[in-house]
Amino acid sequence: MDMDSAVAFVAANLTAFAAAYPDPEKLRDALRDRLNDNADAAVLDGVREEVAKLNRNGVLGVYFSADEWDNGWFINTTGDLILDDGTTDDGAVDVYHLNDRFGEAFGTVGSSAGVLVDLTTNKVEFDDYGDSNLLEPFMAKIAARAQ
Repeated sequence: MDMDSAVAFVAANLTAFAAAYPDPEKLRDALRDRLNDNADAAVLDGVREEVAKLNRNGVLGVYFSADEWDNGWFINTTGDLILDDGTTDDGAVDVYHLNDRFGEAFGTVGSSAGVLVDLTTNKVEFDDYGDSNLLEPFMAKIAARAQ
C-alpha cells in the first residue's frame, strides 16, 4: 500500500480503531496489522492472477526467495511453483508488476529471506532471515495429503 493509500486508510478508520484500542501502542499495532493484511491481500491476489494465466493444474503455492540488488536484498518477483506432486517448477511465475507491492510489504530483507504464498490457505508467509524454513513444513503438508 502506498503512502497516500495508507493515510487514507488510517483517516477512514481512525475513529473506530481509537474507540476499540484506547491504548496508543495497541492502536498502532492494530493499524499496522490491518495495513499488513491489506498488503498481503494485494500480493495474494496478484500471485493468484499470474498463476491462473499459466493454466496449470495442481499449483498449491509459490515461493519467492531473496535476490541481491545494488541497494540491498529484496524479495525476487520471479517465483517457484509448488505442485501437488511435491515438485517445484523453478522460476515459472513472474509477478514483476507487483514489484512495488513486494517492496511495500517486505522491504529490505536478509539474504536468505523468503515468501511463501500458500494457495491452499490463502496466506502469505514471510521469513525475513530464513530462520524458520517456510518450505519444509509446506512440503510435508503436501506429502501428507498425497498419502
